Amino acid sequence: HTIEAGDFNAGDNLATPEIENGYYDLGSGNEHFAYIPSFLLDKLKLIPRNYPRSEYYVDGSPSGADAWLASSPTDTTKDPSEWTTVLVAGMRQGGDGYLALDVTDPTATSGPHGPYPKLLWELYDPAIPLGETWSEPIITRIKVKAQAGFGDHCGTNTLDDGDCREQWVAIFGGGFRSEADPNLPTYVSSPASASWSDDSKAIFVVALDTGQILAQVAYDPTDAQLQQMVYALPSTPAVLDLDFDGFADLLYIGDTGGQLWKWDMSAIGEDVDNDGLFDTWRAGVLFRTPPQAVSGGGLHHRSIFFSPVATFLSGELVLGFATGERTDIGYQGDPSRDDNNRFYVLRDLNPTGASSIPAAPYGESDLTDITGFTSDFDLTDLGYYFVAEDAEKFITNHAAFGGVFITTSYLPDDGTGSICDADGQAFAHVFDIATGQGFFDPVSSSNQGRRVTSGLGVPSDPRITVSSSIDGGVKILLKSSAGQLVTIDAPDLAPEAVKQVYWRQRF
Repeated sequence: HTIEAGDFNAGDNLATPEIENGYYDLGSGNEHFAYIPSFLLDKLKLIPRNYPRSEYYVDGSPSGADAWLASSPTDTTKDPSEWTTVLVAGMRQGGDGYLALDVTDPTATSGPHGPYPKLLWELYDPAIPLGETWSEPIITRIKVKAQAGFGDHCGTNTLDDGDCREQWVAIFGGGFRSEADPNLPTYVSSPASASWSDDSKAIFVVALDTGQILAQVAYDPTDAQLQQMVYALPSTPAVLDLDFDGFADLLYIGDTGGQLWKWDMSAIGEDVDNDGLFDTWRAGVLFRTPPQAVSGGGLHHRSIFFSPVATFLSGELVLGFATGERTDIGYQGDPSRDDNNRFYVLRDLNPTGASSIPAAPYGESDLTDITGFTSDFDLTDLGYYFVAEDAEKFITNHAAFGGVFITTSYLPDDGTGSICDADGQAFAHVFDIATGQGFFDPVSSSNQGRRVTSGLGVPSDPRITVSSSIDGGVKILLKSSAGQLVTIDAPDLAPEAVKQVYWRQRF
């Protein structure tokens, strides 16, 4: 659904006592359009009987961006009519497909952006190893090998890429299947089983204008790295532009088995073996969390359901990621075993190039456990982690801001109530990126210095508002499933070392 929410106006809103530099007026709330993906049409008949709920439909949040959709592979002129506002939506629990719409011009009845909304493509094919499309697409652009003599049109002045053109893409994980979650009883571990499926065990890069799959990393029993892709990849990937040239260089994404995958996309995408997919990018497991034996037999895996957060620290790339039972948030854990979840902070010292994928995945032995300490006491290894308490789980996105990582966690009650009840406890965690030192109590030698309670129920992603110290400073906003809105003080931004005082313009 698309709803009229209002327009942005520059200047001051005379109807309010405050002085603004810009403001939104109140929209009509009218619906502009509603769109039903074609691959869900045959399920509409089930809506009247859908209680208790067993069927889902468009259950995912769309991603949107303005992108240049070239008219042809030889197009180098960015005509204004080729700039397109694109929405890409997954179905989450509603299905195994993606949908892309051109929503550039609500008044268009024809032409390059009409009729509004204009369907660009639907990606739905049983032959594609997609699971339920939980992964929210990342819209970005990549470098693609162009025909000989095309020239370097990738927009960089400091590097000659050779024959190169830009391609706008959507990037997402393979999604979710209960058969690919090792913590669920439906998990199928053996590829030899008749119940085995490759669905959800993949990462995709698709052309934004056509939906064509340009590159993918997927389970492959013949590949030393890809034979480890035996778990679902439901999260949104972290896609990074390391050199700030406007093109994607790296991708990180976790799976339900607790593996953090890395895809080095810094090279120009090229289909060397003419199989229709780029094969000039390296992919593999960067980090693996240790599974834990549980009473009664079997293993409990520390699943990664949410995107890593990344930042530079003294010129080094630092990742923050965490684990939690998103598909079983009432999970109580096994008090007799260490199946507790973790928050990991990892330095990736070889982001791109020949050494970008380690020969063996990093693990907890490469990090310092700071659970019972004020901060990281060993700065010679690759980072640190801390252990959450029994049953506590990280089931939201994270943020990096002002030198700290910010995230939330959820601690369910004793498990006797309904998961839809507003029970359990939410926490906010804020700690120094470099050392793990807690923001709330810097001298505490426990996790309590890193976290504070933030209401009842399941927490939302942390949101950050930035104001001057006079206007209240930096705040973290959290909402819980109990309907509480919590405001927490956050670290103020450090003053700029150098700032502009004035300028003089000469014509």
